[in-house]
Amino acid sequence: MTKVVFFGTPDFAIPALQGLIDAPHIQIQAIVTAQDKPAGRGRSIRSSAVSEAADRASIRCLKPELLTDPAFLDSLEDFNADLFVVIAFRKLPDILWQMPKHGTFNLHASLLPELRGAAPIHWAIAHGLKSTGMTAFFINDRIDTGDIIDQQHIAIQVDETLGSLYQRLSNLSQKLTLSTIEGIMTGQITAYKQAQKAQHPQAPKIGPSFQQLDNMGGVQSIHNRIRACDPSPGASLMWPVDNSLKVKLFSSSFHGDDARKSEAISWEFSKESLRITGPDGCCEIGEIQYPGKRKMAVSDFLRGMPIQGNFPLV
Repeated sequence: MTKVVFFGTPDFAIPALQGLIDAPHIQIQAIVTAQDKPAGRGRSIRSSAVSEAADRASIRCLKPELLTDPAFLDSLEDFNADLFVVIAFRKLPDILWQMPKHGTFNLHASLLPELRGAAPIHWAIAHGLKSTGMTAFFINDRIDTGDIIDQQHIAIQVDETLGSLYQRLSNLSQKLTLSTIEGIMTGQITAYKQAQKAQHPQAPKIGPSFQQLDNMGGVQSIHNRIRACDPSPGASLMWPVDNSLKVKLFSSSFHGDDARKSEAISWEFSKESLRITGPDGCCEIGEIQYPGKRKMAVSDFLRGMPIQGNFPLV
């Protein structure tokens, strides 16, 4: 029986956690997650998705404010765990990840060393990558740089959104988590070092500027950024009819055929459709959110606010 302590917070970690719960040869001694926080319009106190999963499975759940709290560290020491498993959690202090006898491994949603950082799924789509994956690696004292244990690859579809890739990678993590534990405990894997100075795209934390579509340089870049912000936070662009307003665009489909190209990047409205066209092609927008309104299909939106013709992209 392999004794494990699991660290995670959002719903992304749930498939891997559920795989550990269901595995007959694994004993989850405790789950460590974020503290309960106010959320939503009513600011009611809510537990994390991982906390709720722990409650359903009747597994002890620890929610330390400080990961170096002596009482918390003593509790973990008492478990005498074989492994710590980390998915979508904060950086662990050295004293924590060095604690288990067989080490601490993390699952990262990219093919390291590519896309190190806090938002690898967003940036995989924003960079227009054709593939990505999950990496299991041993944690060390620098973020996302530890020795790689194993990787699983996945193709990124042409029009795939952040939401769908997020879920597919989350599901992929379950198999990788279980195979990684088995490989470590049976001695059947050999971890290897990452290329520490490799010139790969990175994945820093996203902020408000990430969702802005201004000055993207090309239609395919606009398309990629729309996908990377779909379903949330939504990619925004100045509305051509009123340049004081920004609309959010969703459900983009890219077409690179010559028939739909234009010399300058511009909005193209017809009776029931909205496209953004440019020298490198066209992206057709499926859904739109006008300020103060709900998200809706472009065809429905244009029936209520009829616009036709071409407008330069501001």
